[in-house]
This record gives sequence, structure tokens and C-alpha cells, in this order.
Amino acid sequence: KTYCKSGSGEVYHWLRQFSLEKYHSKIIQLGYNSLYKFKQILEIDDFMDDVEIMIPGHRKRIIRMIEKLKEGNVRIPEPEEPLGVGSWMKPEPLRNAEYEFLCMKAFVRSPESDSMCIQKIFMIDTGSDVVTLQPEIIEILGLNIIRTVTSHGVHSVAEKQLYAAVFRIKDVEIDIEVMKESYNSVGVCVMRHFRHYIDDQIHFWLRKCEDK
Repeated sequence: KTYCKSGSGEVYHWLRQFSLEKYHSKIIQLGYNSLYKFKQILEIDDFMDDVEIMIPGHRKRIIRMIEKLKEGNVRIPEPEEPLGVGSWMKPEPLRNAEYEFLCMKAFVRSPESDSMCIQKIFMIDTGSDVVTLQPEIIEILGLNIIRTVTSHGVHSVAEKQLYAAVFRIKDVEIDIEVMKESYNSVGVCVMRHFRHYIDDQIHFWLRKCEDK
């Protein structure tokens, strides 16, 4: 999967210029969520039938719009390869939760060189600034305790041990401090190292502009 910087918002504004924004939702549902994808359309009549564009004047406008894209008269951002792709789901430890969470697969390892690397599903917790790992993963990786902190929960205060680890998505590695928990999660301490695009189906993890 690739991410296009224009996104569905640019598709909406492009359609709106020609008073065709009424078709936006249907077009996005069919997967045409960037102007780049419109440029790849080969059978325009089939596309219009799929979107259920039946008004002759609207069909003519769509044909002209797509032809302009193909002629290069509209600047189209190139698609970007994401570092990672997440989605809404219920991770196993939280399978009985009422709602789904944003989750994604990432690797974690000990800071020691040539250490074992494990891929796990992490829940995204934007309300937290910590990384959590299940106790068995901490034990398998042999993570070392670096310090003890006081954790203030909703109903209690507890002493928690922090472990040193490395979080990795594709070729980006981040030194992290990990706390034991019954589920794996990452907070803003990790998320701030990336750019993000999130909608009701998918979560793209993108390289920061200065890293390109």
C-alpha cells in the first residue's frame, strides 16, 4: 500500500471545482483516494458507471477532468511508501473490549547489538507517553532495568520498573523505555518520531520530512 500526500481531501476539492463533490463519498469508497489514482484510470466509462454518474453533463465533466490529469495539466503528488501500516482492531489481550483500537505491527529488541528482535502488535495510545510490553516479552528479550518510577493510575499509585529497549519500524529505530503491562502499546514518545495519516480504516506511519 502507498500513501498519497494529496489524500481524499484534495480529491474533494478537485471535484468541488467542477460542482461534482456529491460523488466524493462513492469515489473514496471505490478506492480512488488520490489524484494520482485518477491518472491511472484506463476505462473512464466503466469508472463512471461504478460511481453511478449518469447525468450526461456530469459524465462530460469527469471525462475532461481526467483527460487534463493525464495530459499533466494538474500537479499530482507522487505516492509515498509508508514505513508501516496499521488498522483498527482488537489486540488479543483486549479482545473483550467494547471498541477497536488503532494497532500496528512493529519490532522490539534489546539495545545490545545482535540481540533477538521480535515483531508484535502494538496498540496506539495517544493519551500516554510510555511504551508498554507484556512481561513474557520483556523476559524473552532479556531487557535490563534502568530505573524505577512512580506510576499514577486512576485509582492507585504504584512503583513501576522501566526497561531499556529499541523500537523499530522498517529502517527507523528508536531507543525507548518500556514498562510492564498486560498489553503492548506505544504512546506519543514513539509517535512523535513519525508523520501520520489516520482515517476510519487505516493508519499510515510516514517518514519525517527531514529524514527523507
